[in-house]
Amino acid sequence: MATVLCIDDNRNVLELHKSLLESNGYRVLVALDGPSGIALTAMVLDFNMPGMDGNEVAQVMAKEQPMLPVVICSGYIDEIPES
Repeated sequence: MATVLCIDDNRNVLELHKSLLESNGYRVLVALDGPSGIALTAMVLDFNMPGMDGNEVAQVMAKEQPMLPVVICSGYIDEIPES
């Protein structure tokens, strides 16, 4: 069974992701901010978070684990830069 880590500062979004992924057979870990997620190894993360946004987390992950797929999502799609 694959494990997925979801990072979002919104607990409701985390619970939604967790429920959806667990119902599809995944083991799900959650973190409420970027640094906590990096400590666990991120795969799904929110773009807009206090302290460290999703883009910053993705850049750290790309350096530390370049083969790890990272998905950035947000409820504010217009605020996510193309880079």
